[in-house]
Amino acid sequence: MNKNPRTVRYKQTAFIIVIFICIAVNLFYLIPHLKVSLNKRARGPYQFYAHYFTEVKDRLKKNQFIGYCTDKNLNEPYHNAIFTQAQYELAPIILVPNSLNHNYIFFAYNSDEKALAIINKIRATPHVKNSLNIILAEKKPWYY
Repeated sequence: MNKNPRTVRYKQTAFIIVIFICIAVNLFYLIPHLKVSLNKRARGPYQFYAHYFTEVKDRLKKNQFIGYCTDKNLNEPYHNAIFTQAQYELAPIILVPNSLNHNYIFFAYNSDEKALAIINKIRATPHVKNSLNIILAEKKPWYY
């Protein structure tokens, strides 16, 4: 069975062309998806925020629960990432969202004035403010 070398060469060339067409079509569809993915990563939910809470970890280790009051939407990825990573860093302490019934409370408000108004209302003492503008306040047990 002798095969014509020209026919074999033609089939090889056709196969290589089909492969290149498939690669080109896949790149055509891949590039827009890749741009979307890279833009999502650049927005920030993949940043590590837990290190903002390490400075207060020693002060809080005797507590089981800590309040985390905020006027921000915790369903948004950015705010959820901060809350979740704070919970991770402070474990085994449990952060309780929007609760004022604990000795220590984190206040993550859009403005310091709002946070300080609530801190004064519950007669708490602000201790630390991190660079994310989250204030840690202590409420004395007799003010519950």
